[in-house]
Amino acid sequence: REQQLKELNQATQALQTAETKQEVADIGVEAASDVLDIPANAIHLSDAGDTRLVPAAQNDELTSLIGDAPSLPMTDSIAGRVYRDGETTVIRDVTQEPNVHNSETYLRTHLYLPLADHGILIAGSKYQVANDKHDTAFGELLAGTLVAAFDRVEREQNLRQRKLEISLLFEESPLGTI
Repeated sequence: REQQLKELNQATQALQTAETKQEVADIGVEAASDVLDIPANAIHLSDAGDTRLVPAAQNDELTSLIGDAPSLPMTDSIAGRVYRDGETTVIRDVTQEPNVHNSETYLRTHLYLPLADHGILIAGSKYQVANDKHDTAFGELLAGTLVAAFDRVEREQNLRQRKLEISLLFEESPLGTI
C-alpha cells in the first residue's frame, strides 16, 4: 500500500504540469500500471457527440496484447455503461459478461474507472486479479486526480482562447487604438 501511495503521489505531481489532454492521458496510463498493479490499461475519452469512447492513450503492455485499443460504443458496452453511470466496476471474468466488447479478449479481469464527463480508464489483466476494496480505492483516487487534471487543462485552454479573442477584438476595434 505504501508503494501504491508513493506512485499515486508521483503521478499527481506529474499531472500538475500537464498542458494538454493528451499529456494527462499519457501520464494516466503509465500511472495506472504502477498504482493499480494491473499491467494493461487505456484511457478512452468521450467523443463530441457522446456516442463513442475513443482511445486517447494506452500503455505498452496493452499494445503488445491487443494492438491498438478500439473505440467503444456508449451503448451496449460495459465501458459505456460505466461512463454513463459514473460507477467504478470490477469484472473478475470478462468472458462471462454479456456486453463485453470482445469476448475473445486476452484480458480476463477488468477494472473500469469513470473519469467524469471526460471518459474512462480501463485496466486489465490476463489473469484473474484478486482486486480488493483497497485497490479499488486507489483506482478511484487516481481517477479523481485524472479528472482534476483534465478539468484544469480544459479551463486553461478556455482561458487562453478567451484571452486571444479579447486581444483580437481590441486589435480590430477602433477603440483599441485610443
